[in-house]
Amino acid sequence: MDYIYKSANLEGIHVTFPETQAIFDGVGVHGIKVEDIIKINNLKRAWQFMLDTLDRLTDFDYFCRLNMIK
Repeated sequence: MDYIYKSANLEGIHVTFPETQAIFDGVGVHGIKVEDIIKINNLKRAWQFMLDTLDRLTDFDYFCRLNMIK
């Protein structure tokens, strides 16, 4: 969860940790743009993909698949 919060802030999405936690849990947050909520959910899916494929070789195909997650 912490990585999603930090990644969101690196992407320029200005949310607090509790707001990120709420979005992670599927709760809407007042005052956060829908596009930012979508971006945070995309970060969540990307992190889930990486954690689910820790044993996979990180080659060009892997990074292409990671980049396509939306």
